[in-house]
Amino acid sequence: MSVGATSRAGAESLGVKLGQTITMPKQYVRLAGTRATGRSFDDRMGCAALILALRRLYRQIKPQLIHHLRLKPVLYGTLAARLAGRPAVANSITGLGYVFTATGRKAAALRRITELALRMALRHENSTILFENPDDRQVFLDSGLVSEKRTVLVAGSGVDIDFFRADAPGDGTPLVILASRMLWDKGVGEFVEAARSLLAQGVQARFALVGDTDAGNPSAVPMEQLRKWRDEGCVEWWGWRPDIQAVIAKSHIVCLPSYREGIPRILIEAASCGRPLIATDAPGCREIVQDGVNGLLVAVKDSRSLAEAMHKLLIDPDLRARMGRKGRELVLSRFSLEDVLDTNIAVYRDLLSHADRERPVPVVELINLLTAVSDKSAGREGAPDRPRTQKP
Repeated sequence: MSVGATSRAGAESLGVKLGQTITMPKQYVRLAGTRATGRSFDDRMGCAALILALRRLYRQIKPQLIHHLRLKPVLYGTLAARLAGRPAVANSITGLGYVFTATGRKAAALRRITELALRMALRHENSTILFENPDDRQVFLDSGLVSEKRTVLVAGSGVDIDFFRADAPGDGTPLVILASRMLWDKGVGEFVEAARSLLAQGVQARFALVGDTDAGNPSAVPMEQLRKWRDEGCVEWWGWRPDIQAVIAKSHIVCLPSYREGIPRILIEAASCGRPLIATDAPGCREIVQDGVNGLLVAVKDSRSLAEAMHKLLIDPDLRARMGRKGRELVLSRFSLEDVLDTNIAVYRDLLSHADRERPVPVVELINLLTAVSDKSAGREGAPDRPRTQKP
């Protein structure tokens, strides 16, 4: 979670001091001397401890404006901001993730719980939500979670166009990479299937997975599966790499067959580097990939169409070069870091201009929320209270 503005110049123009950044680890959070699990609203006591710890922190440092990034920080942080009476909150939804992409009864129940918590959190009167694509915004509007006037579309997180410069790829066997967390809903399985199919046809290419698994995510690809694929020889597995610009520079094609995204940063960075893209025709991905212009769009969860797109680019270096140039032009016109920061600063200005003192919300609201979550988890929404000894 970031507290304050995103750039020193922007902060100074607003008369706001740069705040501090608070990182929420995957398994738990240490804030104000409190350890609290932060994995799911099913863990009511852990969530309550985390929210109350954030409330204490916000009361201590008294930020004029708080900016939360990603879904869980938006949930926990905005509830804490309401409890602490902080006057201005910006929330960035960088993708809806597992909660909104998974299917099945468990996922549906988790989605209902998440929407209930969001409805409570987003009651903060002086808050704005920044979405990276219109599809995610429409989900929130259709669910009645927020009014359109309190939303803003922003072109992802932007990219440093000087650092992610356009250099020609090297010679040798073409390399196709998928760089992301190793999650099934990033299309990792479809990528491996497509690579296996092309190699079986005798196509000369290398395929690499770049990134680690995420044990705390229900969609995580197990470590054993990644090792099995690597040992099979259909793909290379490079693990997490801090030098993503150098990784992109080694590649010839960058692929992300994800089921849903905000606007994937890796695709913006790859386009800035002049690489052709392959992605799914899914929310977020189609914001950066223009089919037939700077890359190819394929159907979601379709390894065959993915393999066909890979093959089309692998056999045609001139097409790869043309698409790479178009991608660089697109980034320069829409996705530069400066453009994104300008949008953020405009949001900050508007919020601070309405930042009258927010009255702190009583902690009883948090108790009511967690009770409602418990009822939804137990499947007894709207049902009369039962004696605790009575079986459901």
